[in-house]
Amino acid sequence: MRNYFNLLSKSFCLFLVFFANIDTTVLSQNMTINVREIGASANGKSDDTDFFIKAIESAYKKSKVKSGWREPMKIFIPSGHYIISKPILDKASNVYGGKFVFEGEGWQNTIIEYNPNVDSYLFDNQQMIGFTTFIGIDFRSNNKGLFMHGVGGGTGNAQSFIFEKCKFSKWETIISSQGNSMMSEVTFRDCKINGSDERSVLFQLNNQQAVNWRFISTDIESVGGIIFDFTKGCSINFYQGSIIPIGKSIVFNVNEKADVNSFGGGNNPLVNCIGVRFELKDKSKLISINKFNVNSNFDFYSCGMGGENITDQFAVETMDSGVITFINCENLKKFKFKHNISNSTSWTKPLRVIFINKCPPLDFMSNSVCNKVVNDAGTPIYSFINCGINTDIRPFAKGSYFTPINSTPIKVSKNVFSPSPMSNRTDITIKKSWNEMWRIKLPDVNILSMKLYITDGINYGSKTSDFEIKLTNKAGTVIFIQDNYSQSKARQRVYEWKIPVYSASSDEMILHVKPINYDGAKFGITSFVVLEY
Repeated sequence: MRNYFNLLSKSFCLFLVFFANIDTTVLSQNMTINVREIGASANGKSDDTDFFIKAIESAYKKSKVKSGWREPMKIFIPSGHYIISKPILDKASNVYGGKFVFEGEGWQNTIIEYNPNVDSYLFDNQQMIGFTTFIGIDFRSNNKGLFMHGVGGGTGNAQSFIFEKCKFSKWETIISSQGNSMMSEVTFRDCKINGSDERSVLFQLNNQQAVNWRFISTDIESVGGIIFDFTKGCSINFYQGSIIPIGKSIVFNVNEKADVNSFGGGNNPLVNCIGVRFELKDKSKLISINKFNVNSNFDFYSCGMGGENITDQFAVETMDSGVITFINCENLKKFKFKHNISNSTSWTKPLRVIFINKCPPLDFMSNSVCNKVVNDAGTPIYSFINCGINTDIRPFAKGSYFTPINSTPIKVSKNVFSPSPMSNRTDITIKKSWNEMWRIKLPDVNILSMKLYITDGINYGSKTSDFEIKLTNKAGTVIFIQDNYSQSKARQRVYEWKIPVYSASSDEMILHVKPINYDGAKFGITSFVVLEY
């Protein structure tokens, strides 16, 4: 009997030791952590910061590990008003590779108010958590709060965030995207953002892989400051919803510190707005580009542009590159554009403004301005397609260095040049060095673009034709295109220009070929050139 009680006593002691090492955070039957059940008061007065920190850490510890990530565990935030005074996630948080679901009971009922004493992020997320969802929460601040610092990289952390039916009021910054990788796949669905002041920068895009940010049926209204600020190339897609800036705010801003090297190739700032309702109130702007040589692309499809709210501000201020397209857009009637063009490089790839199906009254151009441009090829090209007129013009190319003084905007022309007026086929006797196939007289204008089309190669030998080709000016001092042509890979090829140029009087364009793998005495080529100027 004594041995029995000794055994029972030892077992009870072991149970106490085991129990003491268990995280006693309350879990519901579906493995959800409820912040109220672990102590949060939600009375709008008491500080609930520590309970949120505990909830995040507990959810992380109890979630299952899968492929290096912790699978999502729900943190339930019942109705109430929660006061937060400091970050609930930062470098000290041991939650690397965490996934979470933060679920409230609707933004009308669940309120999280963040009023920090110093500049700090509620979620200082430096390569820690990702694939996280926020549902049904009203996030409030005091115009000083910073919501999320998203630093992408590492193992892919800090990417893929979904905000659904959430509200953000009076934030200085909602997401600051930093780093050189990840921070992609951010979605705002059925959300409301309002109340920011003139100091705010709501979305800071300083990560060239901050791509596929989607705003779906989301309203950004009565906001000051800058809404989207680009420092590196990123992409934003905005579907329906509304954007109503106030004061001197800017919707899309490419700031003066933009990294031009991160805007090249596939990393251009890319904005697509489909069915969005804009209202440019007070002195607000739609687009402001403050850096030369940034090839920004903005596409607006079936949007209400809110032109009736414009006073005397320039709705769009640009530099020297990029494309802005308005397709089926309403209410552009008071839009004015301001262009600041660089004389050194702008003529290599001039800015284009395109209106399709609907356009503002043409007298809007008389209210728009452009600085004096030395080379007319640098001035912006405005295209009007199927909206009363069909033409490409340079409205500000008047009386500059290469152009006679006049008061009429210069039309942009496209011409097809063929080596022969009767046929675009040329046959020549081939030697092993460079061979001149044909030459064409160039127009005495600024050439904007050049494309060489080879539609067929005519083989007179037993081997398949492989040639090096080179398109130059008459003196050979400018090489427009240099590449290879292989009939075995493709009989038809299109080559785009490499070096834009101002064509001097009486200059010519010459196509040279040099055999790489060919044994015929003759060779033929069918080709033509399209120039835009």
